Amino acid sequence: MVRSYIGITAWITAVVAVEFRFTNHCNYTINLFGGGNVPICELRPHTTRNNNCNATLGTQGLFKHNATNEANLLEYSLINTPGFNQVWYDISNIPPGPGDCKSFEHCKAVTNKTGFNVPMHVAPTKYANGANCRVLNVTKEDSEDAYLFPSDDLKTHDCPLDEVFNVTFCHPGLNNTISLRGLY
Repeated sequence: MVRSYIGITAWITAVVAVEFRFTNHCNYTINLFGGGNVPICELRPHTTRNNNCNATLGTQGLFKHNATNEANLLEYSLINTPGFNQVWYDISNIPPGPGDCKSFEHCKAVTNKTGFNVPMHVAPTKYANGANCRVLNVTKEDSEDAYLFPSDDLKTHDCPLDEVFNVTFCHPGLNNTISLRGLY
């Protein structure tokens, strides 16, 4: 019985091996927070932190810069069931408190807020296929790759559960729109 438990635990650990590696190319410190505004780590300019910044991943979660609700969110969901072992992910720029708005413009008009505070680039390193497991570039509040309103479901992507993502803030070489909100 103990041998079976150890084998199952090793299998689950091997399968749930998604990793987020964070790099900051902004000229200011990224204060990485999770859901519930739980502080995760600080990323000083031009530094990289591996292994989810030492955070324990839940089955669903998010990463964002600063404890504000006016921030873009790297959201993830881990699905680990027989025959379906995926990590789902998106970058949400939905303004906070939008209700059931049907477009980004409508959400902004309803809330008079933004859901963007730092350029973010998310790149799968193992299985990127240009389709569902692909790079996301979010450099402004209405970026094409961002999840922009509550039912913008085509902006959610998935990769195998053992994917490793490089998450870069203010990625060099991209047309970054630096928001003053990223400074506080």
